[in-house]
Amino acid sequence: MSPVEKRKLAYDYLNRRWQILTKSVPRVKQRIVYWGAAQAPLQITLERASHAPSSRHIPLNAHLHFGRGKPVIGPLIGILTASGRNGSFLGVRSNFIDIIQTGYRMGGIVFVFTPEQINWENGTIHAYLYHSRHKQWLRAVVPMPNVVYNRIPLRHLENQDDMRECIHKLQKTKGVTLFNPHFFNKEDLIRLLQRSPHLSPYLPLTTALQNRHDLRQMLRKKKQVFLKPTEGKAGSGIMRVESRPQHNDYHLIVQTGKAPRKLRTKSFEQVWRWFRKYRSSPSYIIQEAVSLTQIDRCPFDFRALVQKDRSGEWQLTGLGIRVAGENRITTHVPRGGRIANPREVLGYMLSEAETDKVQNQVEQLALAIAHELEQHYGHLGEMSMDIGLDKTGKLWFFEANAKPMKFDEPLIRRRSLENLIGYAYYLTFIQSGKGVRYDTLVKAN
Repeated sequence: MSPVEKRKLAYDYLNRRWQILTKSVPRVKQRIVYWGAAQAPLQITLERASHAPSSRHIPLNAHLHFGRGKPVIGPLIGILTASGRNGSFLGVRSNFIDIIQTGYRMGGIVFVFTPEQINWENGTIHAYLYHSRHKQWLRAVVPMPNVVYNRIPLRHLENQDDMRECIHKLQKTKGVTLFNPHFFNKEDLIRLLQRSPHLSPYLPLTTALQNRHDLRQMLRKKKQVFLKPTEGKAGSGIMRVESRPQHNDYHLIVQTGKAPRKLRTKSFEQVWRWFRKYRSSPSYIIQEAVSLTQIDRCPFDFRALVQKDRSGEWQLTGLGIRVAGENRITTHVPRGGRIANPREVLGYMLSEAETDKVQNQVEQLALAIAHELEQHYGHLGEMSMDIGLDKTGKLWFFEANAKPMKFDEPLIRRRSLENLIGYAYYLTFIQSGKGVRYDTLVKAN
């Protein structure tokens, strides 16, 4: 097993030099270390920490391994996003900063980059580093990273030819691990899970919505259905249709912003016209509306976050509950939903033992789905899921998200960030066969 040391680093952005900061006066002023996917050599300066002028330095932390006769520094983690205007980049910068700061605390060099900043010929990236003291994004040349975390914010950007080509090249680059290569599509995802005899019982009746006949047929089977865009996000574009034969009419509720729009008609053709008017994308699915368990007359469901951990295994990072707002058709917080604690909500209706059982069942279902999806979608490292509990106690899987939004629960948020860095460490130093266990990393900290 190779020894590992956590080392304080700094990037002198004025002189474009990388430094290792030491407590004592170094006997030599420079040395060679190796980093990135290709283990490129880096001439690094040794500086006494107290002498490093912090005003021009970006402080960093990483781990130094002395295996196979040469010192390797890492992990080097690149957050892939899309370009913005005037040479900037898109994405939730506060999220990027949280990841960078977690890398600093745990030991990992994290940067942000876009396809335009890659020099494929020499294997380098003109990346963005974050200077927390100055609250500035500054540029530095780095090699191809060990790990690429895909945070391209929008589907249409990810589907552009240059972005798809970039992702493909990164996946083919030796020493680079890119996980979660693209957004999920609701229709494809459900179709994949329907093939599994173990998971299909947890799926609501779902079909593609291609024409009015599809909707009419589904309403004959299920009196209440949801119409969902296959590439929607955070509940946007969702509608609910209810057929009421006893009243000879239909109710349509459209999720527009936070306030839903309620429509009523006796004509199915009018329902179809309204759908065509209010739909948010050309591709939709029809899904039966499950009668969810309620609290204070408002339905709720679970939000599960699963991630690969520091051992490279799937784990449940956290479980939250989202409660629909009054008279709202979804539980999404941007659409009027609210956050609740699972134990508190389940404790209103179940015993402690029953609460534990339900939470364990949700966890096992989420992990089983993650394993199944990874067989079809390639290398995955995280996903969030919406899982419902109906009034009979049965669990239902609704959808999964390959680009999870930030969880507002502080403990889940902290664990999620730590898992990202821990998994990057695993991919860099353990899976690659260098033989350094993560418990060695913990002791070194």
